[in-house]
Amino acid sequence: MKQDNTNLLTGLSLGQKLLLLCVVATIPVLMPLYMYYSGQEKYIDITALEQVGLQPAGNALQILNDVQKHRDLAFAALAGDPKAEANRQQAKQRVDEQIAKFDKIAPNFNYPGLVEAWRAFKDEWVKQATSIESKSLAPDKVWETQTQLVQHIFTVQDLILAGSTMDLDPDAETYYLIQAVLVNTPAIAESMAQARHVGALVLNSNTARTEGASQQDRLLLTTLTARSGDLAKVSKSYIERSVKNFPELKARIYAKTQEAIAVAEQMNKLTTSEIVNAKALTYPTQDYLAKYNQGVEQQFAYITSGIDSISKEFDRQIKATRTALYTTFFITLAVVGLVFLIATAIARFISNSITNPISYLVGVMDKMAGGDTKVRANIQSFDEIGALGRQFDMMVDQRELINSRILSENDTLNNSVIDLLQTVAKLAQKDLTTRAFVAEDVTGPVSDALNMLADETGKVLMKVVKIAGNVSTVSRQVQNQSALVINEASDEKREVEQAALELSDASKAMIDIAKVAFACNQAAEKAIQNTDKAQETVFSTVQGITTIRDTIRETEKRIKRLGERSQEIGGIVNLINDIAERTHILALNASMHAASAGEAGRGFAVIANEVQKLAENSRDATSKISSLVNNIQVETADTVTTMNDAISQVVRGTDLAQKAGEEMRETRDTTANLVQLVNRIAKSSTAQSETSLRLVERAQLIQRSSVQTYDQLQAQGIETDRLVELSKELVASVGVFKLPKEIS
Repeated sequence: MKQDNTNLLTGLSLGQKLLLLCVVATIPVLMPLYMYYSGQEKYIDITALEQVGLQPAGNALQILNDVQKHRDLAFAALAGDPKAEANRQQAKQRVDEQIAKFDKIAPNFNYPGLVEAWRAFKDEWVKQATSIESKSLAPDKVWETQTQLVQHIFTVQDLILAGSTMDLDPDAETYYLIQAVLVNTPAIAESMAQARHVGALVLNSNTARTEGASQQDRLLLTTLTARSGDLAKVSKSYIERSVKNFPELKARIYAKTQEAIAVAEQMNKLTTSEIVNAKALTYPTQDYLAKYNQGVEQQFAYITSGIDSISKEFDRQIKATRTALYTTFFITLAVVGLVFLIATAIARFISNSITNPISYLVGVMDKMAGGDTKVRANIQSFDEIGALGRQFDMMVDQRELINSRILSENDTLNNSVIDLLQTVAKLAQKDLTTRAFVAEDVTGPVSDALNMLADETGKVLMKVVKIAGNVSTVSRQVQNQSALVINEASDEKREVEQAALELSDASKAMIDIAKVAFACNQAAEKAIQNTDKAQETVFSTVQGITTIRDTIRETEKRIKRLGERSQEIGGIVNLINDIAERTHILALNASMHAASAGEAGRGFAVIANEVQKLAENSRDATSKISSLVNNIQVETADTVTTMNDAISQVVRGTDLAQKAGEEMRETRDTTANLVQLVNRIAKSSTAQSETSLRLVERAQLIQRSSVQTYDQLQAQGIETDRLVELSKELVASVGVFKLPKEIS
């Protein structure tokens, strides 16, 4: 009997099995060690991953600082500050340099979502930089878009922290330190930067200087200061927790944290006292900006030192973990090795106590295998091996008894087998009328079954002969029918090929029509564009003529006012002329009195003569001025008449241009209708061509199907011919058997 409970251990000796048992027993001891070692290695890998993430996090925060500076300078430059533009260009260059630096290291960090977020930030930066360069945005809009860009940087920073697992650091001291330095402090810096911008705008407002800040500005500044204050308190709490868990951090980062928090609180107090709660704003804007700039820079300086402290803390954690891991590993390994040696010695002793009796029993079995049937084990022990020896002796006795019975039965069985073989030999000669003798031994059922097989085989072969004849007849009929179907398939194939050619020609014609319609559509669209340009030109001409008409009218008014002023000058000249006439008369009277006075009035006579000459000169001058004024009035009247004629011509030109514009509009509408009609034709022809292509494809499918049908029918005809031949061979093969004459 074959042993049916074999396994992997059946090939091992008992000593080897016990040794294996010792090894297996040490596995539960080694498993906790392995789990501890794996956990510590995983902790080291996580810490190393976090430490690697500090580099892109620091670069992202540097970009944040530069973008904040660029945001303020862009706002100032677009607001009209000439010095700010040069500084903005420098800030833009720094941002571009930081972006290029981040691009070099970004492929080394396969953080989920980082590539998409970084690409979105770069695209938005390029777009905003172009808008700022072209000055197409207002200052407030630039500030808003640049603030959105800052939020993109915060998104990148969050993805870096999540990808490097710093947002879920397992150690309390580094977790709180990361939250304070890399999460809260950048948010504080952004709140301070926004408060700096809003506060500077309020301080620059003349209205706010006298009446105080508006309610909206107060609310916004209050929100920003409250947010930075809350974040500062949370950061302080986080640092205190980190220091509590690891006191060595106090000398490294605690003092700098207190300074950064104090600066944030001072800026909040400055904004609250000088702007939010002040009735009149007197604080200098430049001092406000200087203090805030210093505060924001101090926040980023704290971030830099904080990142250095975090990196050093990661180094310390990795080193301490490795030291503790190796120490624990070697101590545990030594203990397990000692236990293993002791267990091996005990297993060796137990193995010898079992294997020695088994070796004796094996020796007895070897003697029996050599032909000594009288040998017996005779083991006197009462353990399992003793019971095995006694059972072995009983098995040997029974084996001898059974062997004698088997020898007598073999003779009888051999005679029956010889008779059965003779019957089988006759059946092998295709004589199915032969029957075997049914004995009462073990060969009886075999003989009976052989006789039944001969009967059933004879019946089956008789049916096979009949079926073979029927198959031959049907095969010939199928052969004739296949020939007819093949002829029909050949005709159908030719018709399908002709239809496919005609559909292909029709499809090509529809495609040509679609191309012509598309070309007409493009030409019509181009005509619409040219008409639109001509219409815009006419409208521009009308606007230019209207401007000229308004200018001429204004000139006409000014010339009329000039004429009025010249008339006033004429009145003044007449007045001066009257004064000159009177002065002349007075001079004559004075000359007459001076002459009557004699020698005493000679000096007065000289003065009277000079006055008379002056009066004559004044009269001559007034005559010339009057003549010039009259000429100016005449020229002014002629100019006004000419301008009126020009205005009339301009009005007529305006009417003609407007009529031309209306006709252009009608032409454009007509062309647009034409484009719509051509577009419909193009779409219809395109759809028709697509339908024709589908019909061609279907015709080709039908053609291929008909070819395949024809080929299959050809193959079927060949198989039918073969079937006829096989039926003939089947009838011939069955004919070689000798069958009974009557089979009931």
